[in-house]
Amino acid sequence: MIFLRNFLLLFFVVFISFFYSGKNSFPRTAVYYKRARVLLERIDSDYRNGNYKKVLEESGKFLEKFGDSAYFPSVVWLGEKSAGKISGDCSVFEKKLESYSGFGKKEIKAKFDCPDYPVSSKFRPGRYFFLNLPGVKKQKEYLEEKGIVNRRETSLFAVPSEIVYLLRYPKNLLAGYFDFKPEFPCFVFSGSGNYHHLSYFLIRQMEFPVTVIIFDAHTDYRDETEHAFDCGSWVGEMLKLKNVKKVVLIGTDTDRDYYWRNIMFRIPRNAEILQKGDVSKIYAGKFKRIKLGSIHDDFEIPTKSVYFSFDLDCLGKKYIETDWGNGKMTPDEILAIVVRILRKHKFAGADFCAIKNPPDEKSLKTLAKIVKKMASEGVLGRLPAGR
Repeated sequence: MIFLRNFLLLFFVVFISFFYSGKNSFPRTAVYYKRARVLLERIDSDYRNGNYKKVLEESGKFLEKFGDSAYFPSVVWLGEKSAGKISGDCSVFEKKLESYSGFGKKEIKAKFDCPDYPVSSKFRPGRYFFLNLPGVKKQKEYLEEKGIVNRRETSLFAVPSEIVYLLRYPKNLLAGYFDFKPEFPCFVFSGSGNYHHLSYFLIRQMEFPVTVIIFDAHTDYRDETEHAFDCGSWVGEMLKLKNVKKVVLIGTDTDRDYYWRNIMFRIPRNAEILQKGDVSKIYAGKFKRIKLGSIHDDFEIPTKSVYFSFDLDCLGKKYIETDWGNGKMTPDEILAIVVRILRKHKFAGADFCAIKNPPDEKSLKTLAKIVKKMASEGVLGRLPAGR
């Protein structure tokens, strides 16, 4: 009897561990989120077509039925936006948002200073593109004032409010709002780490094989039942792109606090990870552990072209203020790796995020140092004549 009890207990533990260590989940949960996604797609379609009364009706249904969905704040915003088009009374949706405690609530409640700026569908032949997201305009002004970038080489792109506020949204739907197609190579600045997922839309535009080097304290590889696309999950989608031949994550913070967070955010097995922390091996789910490299290790790059994605939260608090904590790298460590790569490979482009809004002097100085050094390597070439 005791043997049977112990056997059943062991079976239960293994069963639970299997489901919570990988992609699998209980069918009920999967069905719940699938229904939420279907309704969200209807809401998005009506919103794009200007059927705001229908959006109000369906948003109300969503918020009543799917309170656990990661898309909850996005639906609140769509409802508020639609209400503003019709009656201007957003109080119902504001009250709904108070009941939610997940990511996106603070951002929806905030009123960001992101006025729309006119922009041509054809870009000026600039080299530094600043997406008009929270805090980015101040980054642009600082880099210009300090002489890090030349004003005639910069462009401020007016992203729609949907990009600002739909922080968790289905990838295929969000793509319809992100009509930003720069000429590579270039530098792109997107503000807070909340917008790191926009890197995906940049990388997929490249029509050549590329290796992606990501500096980040996190893996950005969260993979839960709902598969919500955002700043914490975009790497998984990027790994599926045919033009991406290799991904290297540098600066992953594996100290004990981040060790547990990275269990939640998952470890991609088809990417090379060079960590900056105290844990040499990390649990990757399904009873498997992965040995991690160090930021000082050499690594192979199989392509001629290399794209850099900088989430500067990989840096210590001494250098930057972020919304997502800090890692342990220094700007000099980042630049040593970047310069070593650029001496042997072609620069395809780079994007920068993580600086908290509003940006402080310390963070702006750090950004300026990295941009200045990379630009000094001649990665952007010369602007066309007559500019």
